[in-house]
Amino acid sequence: MSFHHLQELLTRFKQIAPSDQIIKTSAEEAIQTVIGVSLSSKMMVYQNKILYIKAHPVIKGDILVKKKLLLQELQKSLGAEAPTDIK
Repeated sequence: MSFHHLQELLTRFKQIAPSDQIIKTSAEEAIQTVIGVSLSSKMMVYQNKILYIKAHPVIKGDILVKKKLLLQELQKSLGAEAPTDIK
């Protein structure tokens, strides 16, 4: 395998979008860091760059109050693939 071929493969690999599970795991970590609440990825749905949270209304309210900070944390960890909204 030539160096050029390997470099081409690595470039293509970088362009692959992270899976929903990676995004959910990053969201779990961000929520734990910012709010101090542990949520399961089963309580989240990621669709069209929007992260939907299914949690107790008190927890969801806390998440929505700190939504801007959570989105910034996700932007740091996921870059351009980060969710643009949390609902």
